[in-house]
Amino acid sequence: MKRIYALFLLVFSTTLLKAQPALNTLGVPSSGEGARFWTTSLDSINPGAAGANRVWDFSHIVDYGLDNISYFVDPASIYMDIEPPLAVNFVRFSDHGWYRFTNTEQTYFGFGYIDYTLSYTDQPTSIKVPLAYNETFTDTFSGIKGEMNGYTLISGTINTTYDGYGTLITKNGTYANVVRLKSVELTLDSVMVDNFFDKSTYEVKYKTITYKYIYPGAMYPIFALVKEVVLYNTSYAAPLDPTLHTSYTATLYDQTPVLLANHHSEKFQVSAFPNPATDRITLSGLKKGDYATAIYAETGEKVMESNFRASGSYAMNVSDLPKGIYILQVLSNEGVSKTKIVKE
Repeated sequence: MKRIYALFLLVFSTTLLKAQPALNTLGVPSSGEGARFWTTSLDSINPGAAGANRVWDFSHIVDYGLDNISYFVDPASIYMDIEPPLAVNFVRFSDHGWYRFTNTEQTYFGFGYIDYTLSYTDQPTSIKVPLAYNETFTDTFSGIKGEMNGYTLISGTINTTYDGYGTLITKNGTYANVVRLKSVELTLDSVMVDNFFDKSTYEVKYKTITYKYIYPGAMYPIFALVKEVVLYNTSYAAPLDPTLHTSYTATLYDQTPVLLANHHSEKFQVSAFPNPATDRITLSGLKKGDYATAIYAETGEKVMESNFRASGSYAMNVSDLPKGIYILQVLSNEGVSKTKIVKE
């Protein structure tokens, strides 16, 4: 009887070891690949307990509102005011965020506009693998954010722990062999205001706790919870009550990647006039943002392309195009618009 019991223990313990998902690799997107996600604000969050073989049930969260899509593209394929550091291999289309994604780490480098920049001298790496169950990865970061009315010195630490694995339940379904990553980020902003009306300095400290429920090897989590607290702000005369300066969000991700070139949104339609045109075509209906255009001949050959930033309208020079019928394709973070144009 003891021998049978010992054998049962051996088999049971082996099963537990096999059930522990290995976090040895991270997903890397292809250029133009994105994820559809939905985010909602909550009054509080309960991430569930850490540990082995847990069941995390968030199926009661059902109202996430409208969907969003976050695309990542090759830096060479997008117009940018400021060139990113050489180590950057992906740019987020929506906000020009600079990232380095590899199979072993995810690192943020900042972003760059003419009048608004964030540049890290010590970049925050949110995750580095391999990471074993109950193991923690720690990183520091520091940088400077520049604005028209001053600048902010940023510094902090981020600790990411593989604190659990098990089954995740959301409104979209049930997911087995899911890893939970808990990140605790402390950020100190030292703000220097410098304008005609005000020259002052103050400090703001934040604490952000993020729970990501993710498949090993995936680029995006399946589900995430975030709690952000403003610990203090020295520009206020009285001490802050953190309970009044705390926000909670939940985000649900679609696990099927979305390709920028294939994302057609009926809400995103660009008008081109005059049409027919001789020298110039003006694109209208553009929100403030970044765009990539391509013009295709009837044969399917791409005959012209450009990247630009615009708000409202944008004029394209088509004087070099031969007379004929073309398809004008405009890509944005909202989707793809296709319009037939005639060159006379």
